[in-house]
Amino acid sequence: GALAIGVHVGCALVFPGAVILFAVGVLDAPVGETLLIGALIAVPTVLLSTALYLWMLRRKLWDITADVPKEVAAVGATSGGGEQPRPQAISPTGDEDQGEPEEEWPYSFGVVISPLVVTLFLIAGGTIASLLGWNADFIVFVSNPIFALFVGAFGAYVLARRASSADVVESRLVDALRQSGPILMITGVSGCLATVIAASELNELLGGLFEVGWLSPLLLIWIIAALVRLAQGSGGVAAITALAIVAPALEQQDVSLALAALAAAAGAAFFPHVVDNTFWLFRSAVGLTTTGTFRVYSVPLTIVSVLSIAFILVADLLMSAF
Repeated sequence: GALAIGVHVGCALVFPGAVILFAVGVLDAPVGETLLIGALIAVPTVLLSTALYLWMLRRKLWDITADVPKEVAAVGATSGGGEQPRPQAISPTGDEDQGEPEEEWPYSFGVVISPLVVTLFLIAGGTIASLLGWNADFIVFVSNPIFALFVGAFGAYVLARRASSADVVESRLVDALRQSGPILMITGVSGCLATVIAASELNELLGGLFEVGWLSPLLLIWIIAALVRLAQGSGGVAAITALAIVAPALEQQDVSLALAALAAAAGAAFFPHVVDNTFWLFRSAVGLTTTGTFRVYSVPLTIVSVLSIAFILVADLLMSAF
């Protein structure tokens, strides 16, 4: 549960993922402000979500007889906490190492995460430079999110190439492109909704709802994203769809675009279930039953979703007051 909370909050609210980049491209949201507010919201969200989930575990939320496959529970019960057999080392070429000492990873943890740190530094640096009035063309260029992500990806490739053979790196790149291709296609289709909605009368209808004042635009974005997530499973598609639907109406409202992007990301975390590919990936990686995955993956992310929108609404009130 804590793993699911940390990974999702980091990817959705802190790192410039598909949702934030879509908000930057379509809504013209300030990426630096979005990441800064997201980081500030992420801290209390992680702490309170983890504490609440641990409290629920103590109230018999977890049942090892139903949440863990019988063979896994039997192995854990008979092992007695002893040392587990060490798996065979795998060489950089992908072959099993026949009795030879395991090759040490050539990089420290700091070097491994350096491409990510450089990417975030460029984006955040551009935001700080803009606040200070430093709007030189070079600063604007290097702090562009697309360029910053390219620098991070290129740095990761260089590190991988120095640690592994060209065949291994090429194989990993092909696998990554094969898996990301459908995601990019679905994300693009979702983004097209903004154009369709802008050409219809739906934007005027949503604008009228906002003028009534009975529902916060941020809360509406969260609800739409949550409903789409429940219906079709993909969190990225849910968030982008919510932003695409509400984007034309946001132009007529005094709403922080950074908070709108974060509200969509929060709603897209609401109760992932069997139509979500990540649900099954998490189930296989952790070794749980379907019931256990609901309790360890779906429940914590639902807590994150609800607490995130609560903090986002509080942030909206504070920004409106000051």
